[in-house]
Amino acid sequence: MPFCDETDQRSRWFNCGWGARGETAEEIARRLQAMARELLEFEPDMSPLWLQFNDRPTRRTDPLRVDMMSIDDLARTIDRRCRFDPPPLPAPVGPAGYVVRLGGLSAPDPSRGVYGSISAGRSDDAWQTNGCVLRPELDDPIWRSPERGLAILRAVVRAWEPDAAGGYASLPSDDPVVSRTPIRPWMSWTRSGAPDDSHYVITRVGEPDLIRREMDGEFKVWL
Repeated sequence: MPFCDETDQRSRWFNCGWGARGETAEEIARRLQAMARELLEFEPDMSPLWLQFNDRPTRRTDPLRVDMMSIDDLARTIDRRCRFDPPPLPAPVGPAGYVVRLGGLSAPDPSRGVYGSISAGRSDDAWQTNGCVLRPELDDPIWRSPERGLAILRAVVRAWEPDAAGGYASLPSDDPVVSRTPIRPWMSWTRSGAPDDSHYVITRVGEPDLIRREMDGEFKVWL
């Protein structure tokens, strides 16, 4: 059965992860905006990415649409509102880095919404300390097209230069011994020489249906 037609999937998402890498708010802003703009290049009907904060919902009148902000404004907003370590500005960000929440205001087509988060600039020495997660809607048409999914994964890899990335679905589990949600992989990318990604309980994995060597790594797709 094709990935998109499996009825037991609870959620679907793309993510990537990388180890300790201290970065400034401006460096993160440039990566984030590059990803946001590339997504809209090949998925123009998808909701653009907006910065989201807990104090109130983002409105269309807020100057927080990632692809349209200047780098200076985007970096300044990240530095002021996406760090949680004392002391605040103008002190440099601490080893915990930044956490940026993303949302998409309603698109004309409800299936084209997207939200996610970025953890970046963390300098602790740990595998996949930093990461990016994007969650298109469960019924988004991209889940029916491996090529469209690969285009999103390439945009994520190009922007964040991670160690590993992938597109996944979560599955139900009746096993009381398994404390983590079982994951069904759709596609993955691993940088050449990067350690294996083992923070998911991967299920239903046979030989990939497609393997491509690109971007100093290897893409795999399970249809």
